[in-house]
Amino acid sequence: MAAALVLGLGAGFVLTILIPLAAATPSWGSRLPRFIQAHGWIQLQGFVGLFVAGMAFV
Repeated sequence: MAAALVLGLGAGFVLTILIPLAAATPSWGSRLPRFIQAHGWIQLQGFVGLFVAGMAFV
């Protein structure tokens, strides 16, 4: 459960900050699609981890 929180809140939040910066900075423009894909994947993994933990408590 801690790993899901770290992924969802920690890494996902960092990428949420990096995506607008990459969009606004021309030198980071080529990294934008990778940041978006990584953000989506990390948020999905965090959600699935919390969902599984929540179902285990029911």
